[in-house]
Amino acid sequence: MCHKKSNMNNERGISLILTFFIMVIVLSVILSISVILYSEVRVVRNMSNSMVSFYAAESGIEKILYYDRQVLPVLDQDADGNNILAERGLCSMFDQVLNPINYCNASGSLDQSLYCQNSSKTELAVGGCDAGACKNCTIQFNTFFDNRTYDITASVATNGNTSYYLDAKSNGAFNGTGRQIEINTP
Repeated sequence: MCHKKSNMNNERGISLILTFFIMVIVLSVILSISVILYSEVRVVRNMSNSMVSFYAAESGIEKILYYDRQVLPVLDQDADGNNILAERGLCSMFDQVLNPINYCNASGSLDQSLYCQNSSKTELAVGGCDAGACKNCTIQFNTFFDNRTYDITASVATNGNTSYYLDAKSNGAFNGTGRQIEINTP
């Protein structure tokens, strides 16, 4: 009987070692799963930031298209007193009388909905940014709202014929994620 008792005393520490190894295995599995889940959460967060960036860029494109097609400057009046409108509104987005460094601000723009910063207007040819002709002109501006930004570069140029086209690029950004939209329209 004495022999069995000494054998049992030698095996007591094995349960502690087995428990330790099981806990190490369980802990490593939990850490592995948490690392995988954390990276998945980051991917999902980046996807949502990407969508917000895309819609910010789309807002910029919509603003350009609206001003180019809907906010047309009045050039003259005909004999009946009807307004003669320009073909495009892009070149008249910013009042040319304003300080060229600050074309569009909330208090000085032709339309109070512009709210853009860091704007510039570049005439690509003589008379190109004329509101009536609007044939060779480039405008640039950016807008910041609700932690989102979009930067716009829009140009009216010729394709070699007598027709002119609008080329617009909008870069949207939100929380370090950015998306770009580009359009070319007649």
